[in-house]
Amino acid sequence: MMEYLEIIDWKYFFLNEQNRNNYLTEIKKYINENFEELNDQPGAVRYNLNPIINSSYLNLFILNHYVKDCLFNYFKSKSLFIKFIRYRNPLHLSGEQELHYDWIVNDVEKRIEMFILLDDMDKNNGSIVVMKNNRIKPISAKAGSCIIMESTTLHGGSKNKNGKSRAVIDIHIGVNPQSDEQSLIRITNTNNDNKKLVYNENLD
Repeated sequence: MMEYLEIIDWKYFFLNEQNRNNYLTEIKKYINENFEELNDQPGAVRYNLNPIINSSYLNLFILNHYVKDCLFNYFKSKSLFIKFIRYRNPLHLSGEQELHYDWIVNDVEKRIEMFILLDDMDKNNGSIVVMKNNRIKPISAKAGSCIIMESTTLHGGSKNKNGKSRAVIDIHIGVNPQSDEQSLIRITNTNNDNKKLVYNENLD
């Protein structure tokens, strides 16, 4: 199995720390006010965020040219499809996940998982852990950063020990539109995306 993992710092997406904090405050408020809990994972709050793709909140990540370069270089394709979007936040003294694959890759359908961090993440508040070089590795990164990894990377979640929020948005991206899920949006590789996208505080 592959062990592809890329961590992209928040500074690549935002003008400054205040710009980042404004985005995080706004998107958290939007999610909390507009989505109902799935109640499908004990120990964590989860939402189905598929409708959020119709807003502008995720464009700075999905359309950022560096992120797109990572995706298109990996898939070797000119067209990608977002499959679904979920939100997860582990609860205090809970939230552990066993190591798992979210999607078994085959010749027809490969996938990348893209995690957008809405809070700082470290070993104390329930970090994502991955199996890399046969060792379990916790991931630490700042709020507003992005993690990209192959869907067959063994990963899970550790216990939230200090009770601090550790919310992430999890986006599944693949190359095949003909799957069991409805593809939410198509991303194309064009030459018109060379400018760095940053959070626009006047979202529609």
